[in-house]
Parts: sequence; structure tokens; C-alpha cells
Amino acid sequence: RPHPQWSLGRVSRLLYGMEGACDPPGGYALPTTREQVLSRWQGTLGELRELAGMPELARYEYRRELERLSAAVDEEPRRSCAVM
Repeated sequence: RPHPQWSLGRVSRLLYGMEGACDPPGGYALPTTREQVLSRWQGTLGELRELAGMPELARYEYRRELERLSAAVDEEPRRSCAVM
């Protein structure tokens, strides 16, 4: 095993164990915004990036979702401004 620290169970818990991820019937709903990912991801950002870049991880149902979460975190936060 090239990554013995990453069992499939551990990866699944991090990805699908997030609040609300498995709530929709017949599917799952992962966070899509930076704020949602930062508040729900239960690992470190380093772990998220490591998993998203791991070529050994299956793209379907794992790496593709992790890549999307990582990309959402990397988006610039929107700034709100008020004109007075």
C-alpha cells in the first residue's frame, strides 16, 4: 500500500461523514462554497489537499469530490462592502 495512513474507511469518514453530506435521499450533497467546506471538513486542509492530489485514489466517488472541495477552499472569499 503506497499510503497506509489512508484506509478507505478513514477517507470515507472524512468525505461522507461531513454534516449534511448524506442527508438527501438517493444521493449525497457535499459542500460547494469555501465557507461550507471550511465549516464541515473534519480533517486538516493539508489532508484535504493530499487526498485531492493522490493519483491512487479512485476518481469516481472519491478524488473528483475531494478535488472539488479543495478547489472551493482555494477560491477567494467574497468581500462585502457597504457604501455609506
